[in-house]
Amino acid sequence: MGKPIFFIHKRPGLKGKPFSLIKFRTMRL
Repeated sequence: MGKPIFFIHKRPGLKGKPFSLIKFRTMRL
């Protein structure tokens, strides 16, 4: 539950949109 958030925090500049990744991961959960 807190693993996906950590992944995003480690890569805040993956595509200039860390929020998009967080939303995608939350939807899968």
